[in-house]
Parts: sequence; C-alpha cells; structure tokens
Amino acid sequence: MKVCAVLNTESGSLKKLDDISEFCRHLETSFNSEGHDIEVRTVTGKDLLNVMENVAGNNDYDTIVACGGDGTVSLTASLCHQHDKTCGVLPAGTMNLYARTLGIPLDIHKAAEAIAAAEIKACDIATANGRAFVHQFSLGLQPEIIRVRDQIKHTNSTGKMLSGLKATMTVLSDEPQTYSVRFDGDGEEPFQEVSVMTVSNNLYGQDQLPYADKPDGGTLGLYWAPPLGRLDAVGLITDILSGSWNHNQHLVERAIDEIVLTFEDPGPNENASLDGELVELEETMHFKTHKGALKVLVPEQVSLVEQWLS
Repeated sequence: MKVCAVLNTESGSLKKLDDISEFCRHLETSFNSEGHDIEVRTVTGKDLLNVMENVAGNNDYDTIVACGGDGTVSLTASLCHQHDKTCGVLPAGTMNLYARTLGIPLDIHKAAEAIAAAEIKACDIATANGRAFVHQFSLGLQPEIIRVRDQIKHTNSTGKMLSGLKATMTVLSDEPQTYSVRFDGDGEEPFQEVSVMTVSNNLYGQDQLPYADKPDGGTLGLYWAPPLGRLDAVGLITDILSGSWNHNQHLVERAIDEIVLTFEDPGPNENASLDGELVELEETMHFKTHKGALKVLVPEQVSLVEQWLS
C-alpha cells in the first residue's frame, strides 16, 4: 500500500506521549515491515481538514490512516469514501467508538502494528442528507451535553472527560427537551414525540457501550426514547455509560436500511451530533446505509484470552 498517516496532535493519546517522533518512527517501522510505503504527517486541529482533503485528492496514496478521535476518524472515512481510498484508524480520542467496532487495540502502539498487518475489508458507511458517518447521528441529550462541554475549557483528555461529566450533570439538571418527529420508511407509527433519537451505522452490540459489533452488518440502527422526565433521563444516561442501554425500558430499537425523519419546527439553532461533532439539525433528514462502500483496514480478530496474554 501507498499510505499517508495523518496524526491530529491535539488528540488525547498523542498529547500524553513524551516523544511523538518516537511514535512516528514506530508507525513507519510497523508499516515498512509489512512491505508498505508510508509517509507520516503531524497536524493541529485547525489544519486537519485542509491536509486531509489534499491527501485524499493525491493519487500518490491509496490509503489514509487517521490518528485521532472519532471526529478525525469520521472525516477521514468520509474522504476515503469519496475518493475510493482505504481508511485506517489509530484510536487517539476519548471514546474511540469506531475503533472498537473494528476491533482495533486502544493502545496506539499496538494499534499501529495491528493495522499495518491488517486486511482490507469492505465495510458499511451511512449518510445523513448525503453527509457520511461511521458511528451515529444523535438528537437530544448527547448533542446538548457536547454543546455545554465545549464551553468548558480543558487542555487534555482527562480534562475533557471531567468537562463531559460536568456538562452531563448540568444538562440532566433540567427536564429533557421534546421533539416532534415524523417517521417515513421504517413501518412505525408515522408520528412520534421523542426526547432522544439516534441513527447508527449498523446495530449496537448488546451489553456494551453503544457501538456496533459489526462494521459490515448492512443495516442502520434506529433508536429513540419517548418524552422523558429528569429522573428517566438520568437513568438512560447511566445505562448508556454502564453498557446496559439495551435493558432500559424507555429505549426502542429497530433495524432499517433507509429512513426519512421530519422534525416539526426544529428552530434555526437546534443542534444534532454526527460522529460526536455538532451539526445543525435540518427539518428533513434522509438516512441511508451504503453496504460495503468503505474500504477499511481491519485487523484479524483475536480472542479475549489472546488479548489478555499479549
């Protein structure tokens, strides 16, 4: 492969490194030992989009490896999808949910070795009004927590987690907002009142954090909860963080291929989140799965015993 690895130096795991150049050498050695050519670039968050777009449009590379959080990974996957390149993931964020779906080690040194030896696999990617995502679109509590968290200053991944906790407590101190939604395409009642709504790229795995078990399951996951009181919202967030979301009595789950959601009077500044990044909520949202449309480096899966022994 002809690889360009782009490292977002503002991501949490890279900030923790004593010497980022040592990791760059480790990354180069890992890929070279598998017979691949690799160029490693380090960029700050403000330069990430321009660099990624330039790399994606460069025919010298057939593979882009992204080192960063879920937002960095989502951007890279979208550009790889557009330019028919292979996507690689080095998890360096807080949650690293898509990396978990792919079975990539969360230690970035082990992740470098794993994806250097990985096979290219045809995985699914989803779109919301044509905008690609690999994890989820969300409305309600999550984007509100992100909005509040981003107003709190933090300098590292620990500070970001503490800011997220503070933001969660702030959001849960009020009654959740209710949204009026018309469903078109999943066989449900055509109109619902919801406090929370999520569309995921493939169904979430059971009894774990909300991320997909399979990157190639060929479906979307549709999740929503009816209007919630404050205590019900606290319970839902607790279940999500503890990995027991699928046991929550309020949360509904459906598998779908495509759906159109229409939001009644969403307001000009209403936010949703797409792979953890805030986006404007549009009145009509068209979600669609694109089966096998994204080429991804997926390492050979190992058992829990093998992971423990390593």
